[in-house]
Amino acid sequence: MTHAESTSARPWRPHRKTNAQAGNPFAAIGEGAVVAARFERRGVPPVAEPDPELVPPPASPPPSPAPNDSDRLQRAFQEGVEEGRRQERADRLADEVIETGGFLLHFRAAAVEVLLELTGAVAERLVGREFERDPAEVGRHVAHCLQRLPPNGPLKLRLHPQDREALLRRTPRPEWLTEDEGRLRLLADESLGRGECVVESERGRVDGRRAASLDAAREVLRDLLAQAFAGDRA
Repeated sequence: MTHAESTSARPWRPHRKTNAQAGNPFAAIGEGAVVAARFERRGVPPVAEPDPELVPPPASPPPSPAPNDSDRLQRAFQEGVEEGRRQERADRLADEVIETGGFLLHFRAAAVEVLLELTGAVAERLVGREFERDPAEVGRHVAHCLQRLPPNGPLKLRLHPQDREALLRRTPRPEWLTEDEGRLRLLADESLGRGECVVESERGRVDGRRAASLDAAREVLRDLLAQAFAGDRA
């Protein structure tokens, strides 16, 4: 076999380099040696300041949209609702004032009637006690009633039975009884109270009962109270 033949017949194998030939960094110190690693602290790289000329200005807020017809209608509706509520409150307050005023008027009228009734009851009680205490008071009351009728013509004087007997037994007799004895008739009337009398003539009648006198006094007092309340309202 020639050299050329032997060369061509040899199979091809990749050429393996040694550690020194391959540039192995550990080749010089030998394989299997331990080498301490070295790290270098480089720090944080500085941040470049932005160029003021290149920084964009802050964006302005977008303009508010112009009110459209829907917004105006909504606002007008809300204003109408508020106005309606204010008017409702005003009407309610006016009704309360009117109702309160009517209640006060009714209360005043009721108070006047109660006051008149109390006044009449007190006056009647006092007058009755006065007649019982002083029998001469009956004669003065009868004389006052007789003066309210014309002096001529026959008269009828109705009295409580006890008052009639007391007047006839009284000495001296009252002046009006002596002067009008010929034309005056004294009649006993059990429907009358002590101290009451009724004088009758052909031309008229005088009611000397306490109820009639108190009714007249009540009317006068009612007018006075009405004027006083009217002055307070003014």
